[in-house]
Amino acid sequence: MTPRQPYFSVYTVKNTSTSVFDVLPVELLLVILGYISFSSYLSVSATCKSLRSLLTAPDFVDTIIKTAIASGYLRWISPVDAMPGEVNRAHEIFSQWRFVYSTKNAQEPNEPNLNVSKPLLSTDFPRLAFVHACFQSDSMKNRKRIWGIVKQYDALWMEYRTNGCQKDMFYTKH
Repeated sequence: MTPRQPYFSVYTVKNTSTSVFDVLPVELLLVILGYISFSSYLSVSATCKSLRSLLTAPDFVDTIIKTAIASGYLRWISPVDAMPGEVNRAHEIFSQWRFVYSTKNAQEPNEPNLNVSKPLLSTDFPRLAFVHACFQSDSMKNRKRIWGIVKQYDALWMEYRTNGCQKDMFYTKH
């Protein structure tokens, strides 16, 4: 029996061990790893050598971070459309990050482009450095905390909407 070829030929898992993760398609790994925390990501990378080599590849890490920002664990980093001015301010910051990163790495500096709809998901944005800075910033730590509280309220609201109030709050006087 020959091992299956992953759909993404850029990311290949070497079948040198008998790990369960070695037989999963890379696309499924991307979906799973996009929803787990960074500490869990590191724990998964420590399970076997083949996963370690895959999960620590810079392009793969960038893809995981992109997935996590778009719809997973790092969604709190994205600007909120409902807050007035936040998207414009975020576009300015993203343009500055892109410019500074391209200058540091001796690349051709890109002209700030505020017309990009999702700058965090663009190919030339330094996601890993930006996410690292977000975890160091007190204001972004507070944003993450508030995002967690909002998600708790969202779960409570969904529970209430699906199951209703479990406590009888209407009493009749005897």
